[in-house]
Amino acid sequence: MHHFRTLFLNLLFLMGTIGVFANVGGVTPRPGLIGDPIVWQLTNISVAKEELFLRFFERDGQKMCAFTALYYLQSDTNQTIPVSGIFYGLRTAQTQVFFNDVPAISAVDSSNFKKIDSLIISAVRRDDPDAFWYDWRRLQKQAFSFVFQPGQNNVLKVTGEITLLPTHIWYYAAGAPVYTKHPFLNKELSKGDEIFHYLITPIETWKTVGTIEVHVEYPNHWKPNLGLNAANITQTTAKNQQITQILVFNDSFPPVFTIRFEKKQKHLFVGGGTLGVRGLGKGAFGTRVGWEFGWHHGSFMNTLLAVDYETDYRNYHQFCVTAMPSSPWFGFWPGVGAGIGVPVRLVNQQLYVGTRLRLDLSWGLFNLNFNWDFFPKLGIEGQYTRYWGGSF
Repeated sequence: MHHFRTLFLNLLFLMGTIGVFANVGGVTPRPGLIGDPIVWQLTNISVAKEELFLRFFERDGQKMCAFTALYYLQSDTNQTIPVSGIFYGLRTAQTQVFFNDVPAISAVDSSNFKKIDSLIISAVRRDDPDAFWYDWRRLQKQAFSFVFQPGQNNVLKVTGEITLLPTHIWYYAAGAPVYTKHPFLNKELSKGDEIFHYLITPIETWKTVGTIEVHVEYPNHWKPNLGLNAANITQTTAKNQQITQILVFNDSFPPVFTIRFEKKQKHLFVGGGTLGVRGLGKGAFGTRVGWEFGWHHGSFMNTLLAVDYETDYRNYHQFCVTAMPSSPWFGFWPGVGAGIGVPVRLVNQQLYVGTRLRLDLSWGLFNLNFNWDFFPKLGIEGQYTRYWGGSF
């Protein structure tokens, strides 16, 4: 049963490393996942070397990975040993298991694995409800069995394909200002990097482990980030518009081998419109109509560029361009934007250029704007206006 505990802890560790932030907007990773095979009731078989070949490509607009994992097995006894184990994957397809080139697939023992599945699901639901998303219930299991014969070149091979999906950014009660204020025209912001995970720690259920050698091949215009994997040896080659990287782990292994294929960053977003009104019933009625463009630095900081037309319908017409670094909206706590602008006011057919200080509070589509305008040539040393409004 200690092998079941090992698997349980390994999967909980993996979920913890990619979990979302509770109660705030954040990234929901949707990784492609495979892992080393788990075995039980074994004492004498070791993995002398593992070779993992990962070939990434694109099919029908989706990133895919064709994988082949080779495990070179050895034993410190001369006994013939029956071996049973299981291979886990997420969004895997066409998974095949071979031992010495002979198919080694067997039926899953549902009595064992229903129990561990229920443990995993209940623990994740209890400890981090936001991390309990549907994909984890779709972990695919492929059982295998074979007979280890001493004196042979015993090789276990697993092959298949994985579909990688972009991460998804939540914006329900918190998120980047360019989205929360203008959600209808900025959908692209909700897709991020594609993530690939290879779970290494299950290999510890074998007696000992030697070298792990990972071969990663991908198109040369992709942008992988392998910075989290501290390999002992690395090697990179380029051929036929493909990049191949070899990472060798000798002394220590990362619990999870991770590759993030970074999405090409988009910074300027179309934003959306704004409407505002002031002075209702006070004799100082005015309106504002404008558009805000978004400069996206990250999920929790944007710079909004506001282009507004304002008038009181009696004394002036005014255009203003304002740049405002802005924070996200968190539930009852509003998003806050503060910046400086350049207003141009038309008074009696004369144009006057001034300076504006602006503070914005926003709760999604509802906004409150505070403005202080300075027009020295008009003798205005700080005209204060406040607009209540909305955005789309």
